[in-house]
Amino acid sequence: MIIDYPLAPGDTKQPDVHWSLAKIHIPQNLMANFATDPTHGNILAAFCMEVAVKNESIPTLVDTDVPRYFAATAATRCWIGMKIFIDESGKRNHRWYAAQVDRDWDPNTNTFLNTTTENPASFPRVTRNNQLLTVPIPGRRFQIDVQRLIHPLPLPPNQPAYFYIDLEAFRMKVLQWLL
Repeated sequence: MIIDYPLAPGDTKQPDVHWSLAKIHIPQNLMANFATDPTHGNILAAFCMEVAVKNESIPTLVDTDVPRYFAATAATRCWIGMKIFIDESGKRNHRWYAAQVDRDWDPNTNTFLNTTTENPASFPRVTRNNQLLTVPIPGRRFQIDVQRLIHPLPLPPNQPAYFYIDLEAFRMKVLQWLL
């Protein structure tokens, strides 16, 4: 059974896709490193993905959602937001925006901070809906650091250090849905 639970205790925001560790994979002495939802006792999401379609009242996902995903009470370590703007004129000039944001890490204190860094593969925030969906972006992808998601646990044997979100594949899938 999949239980939807909020970003942080008392927050009603729920990501479209989220991932967190299962408690059974965390040694008891490291459990305090992971925030839990007091209602269900589940580990709060470390990786979240948000997709918005034609929500024009919101300037950008980064401006509105990042403060919630990376609040002091949230456990998010990596967030990906994608926003699709539907062209209702019939000209099919659909646009989109994609960003990846990671929670900053302080190696001196060995802790996650309540500040963030935007991935360089994120779209520039010059305009509110700034990339035509018809323009290919081959090779553009977001890189997710698995160690960041599971810290302080070690990477399991044979686990790749990174996984990737292929933005071109996502763009192509969105175009299939829209045409």
